[in-house]
Order: sequence, then structure tokens, then C-alpha cells
Amino acid sequence: MKKTISIKTTSQTIGGVSQLEVEAGTNGPKGGDSGSGSRTFVSIADGGGTVWNVTVVDEDGNENTFESPTEIAITLGGDSELDTMIRALEFALTALRGTAEESTQKSRDTTL
Repeated sequence: MKKTISIKTTSQTIGGVSQLEVEAGTNGPKGGDSGSGSRTFVSIADGGGTVWNVTVVDEDGNENTFESPTEIAITLGGDSELDTMIRALEFALTALRGTAEESTQKSRDTTL
């Protein structure tokens, strides 16, 4: 059964010619898994002029690509998921800045 839990988030519009509206928040840690009530929310929305596609791969391996979506949002339940998301975003930041170490590198084709 799904359970609705309200959390506080903070948001900011970031950009220049293109803009992204970023919103994030958590009520964790709560001492356990999703059933303990920990929730984490991260959203990125097009604030104007952003050229992007979002691809979602489902559990069967089917890819669904959304061209120029208005917003993407991720909701996580559990303390471990909060910790993992923080670490994943920190890794992404270092990779985008070109300072990631001890990581697997690969080539990926992209299409816009």
C-alpha cells in the first residue's frame, strides 16, 4: 500500500541562456527503510531554453525517451536510498567537473 508523506523541499532556478529549476528535499534519515517514513525528492524542470531528452529504462529493459520534458522527478523511500542518492549526485558532480577517480569509463552515444 502506498503512503503519502509530506516533506520540506528547497528550490532554485539556475542558468543563463538555458535555465533549470531544481528542487530537492528529504525528511531522512528516519532509522530504516521506506516503511519507517524516510522520503527523498529530487526534481529538475526546464525553466526555459533547455535542450534535453530523458530516457527511462523499465524493469524489462524497454527504453522510453521523452523529448524536451517539462520536468523529471525522483522520489526515494528509505535511509539507504537517501545516502545512495547523495553519493550518486556527488559522483556525477565530480565526473562533470572532470575530477572523478576510481571509476569505470565507457563511451555512450547520445542523440538530441
